[in-house]
Amino acid sequence: RIVLFAVVSTLSSVSSGINAEYGVTGNSLQCDGAATLVNTLTTQDIALKSLLLADNGIDAHDTGKDRGPYLCAKIIRRWLTCTQYLELCDLRDNEIGDLAAREIMDGLTDRKTAGLKSIQFLVTCRMDANIYKTIVSLGKKSGKGSGKKKKRKKK
Repeated sequence: RIVLFAVVSTLSSVSSGINAEYGVTGNSLQCDGAATLVNTLTTQDIALKSLLLADNGIDAHDTGKDRGPYLCAKIIRRWLTCTQYLELCDLRDNEIGDLAAREIMDGLTDRKTAGLKSIQFLVTCRMDANIYKTIVSLGKKSGKGSGKKKKRKKK
């Protein structure tokens, strides 16, 4: 795959240190490409604050790849437990399914158990409602403030 080769080549040339963002949103990496990308991040110890993988065909629609999202999510889970600078991971518009979503949820739980800071993890809600809620609740809140409304003084 040409897109995957370009992505991995670009990652290989990324300098050490913390990089703000790496986005390949809207490409067709699919499960194998996304897994290779995340595996490269893990093995080369590339520190990212944001990884944007939205709308990349990470789903089971590939012929003969019905376990693809699950295997990809296992690699993402391993990466989540060892990357310390990540603040955002975007997997929206990929129909990863319940099994892969559970791996992501477990990876976020592993992060919490390991004492790593929480991250905002964006996924499409086409999965078991409880798994989706858990992923959202384990993620860092993106809003500002405490969420409490100020009381108005009566005139």
